[in-house]
Amino acid sequence: MTPRQAIRAVEILDHMLEFFGSGETWLQGEETDGKGNYCVLGAVTLCSPDPLSDSRVRLLLVHALNSQKSTVWAFNDRAKSYKSIKALILRARSMAVDRARADRRLRQPPRDPQRTSPVIQSRAA
Repeated sequence: MTPRQAIRAVEILDHMLEFFGSGETWLQGEETDGKGNYCVLGAVTLCSPDPLSDSRVRLLLVHALNSQKSTVWAFNDRAKSYKSIKALILRARSMAVDRARADRRLRQPPRDPQRTSPVIQSRAA
């Protein structure tokens, strides 16, 4: 995932959080009820501008589940409250933010320790 793709994923996840609000539009058992309520995966589709972005956000949600040994669909349907869904979305968002930051750090040239380190400068004097 490139930094631009990671930033787009953050925007989609933020839109999902905004859409769900306090959980009043969160749904279990089906993708949508036709009345404006969605499960977490339905919200990904609703909030994604294209299928590729949709796939990236879905993959982030899978990774955010990490050791839960569950699918996102099953996790959504077994959740006792929206609170755990919100936590999952926030973990996925954090992963996307970390990815965007890591890529930026990798593209920066290595710093010259002789120029920036006061310890090295004082030893050279």
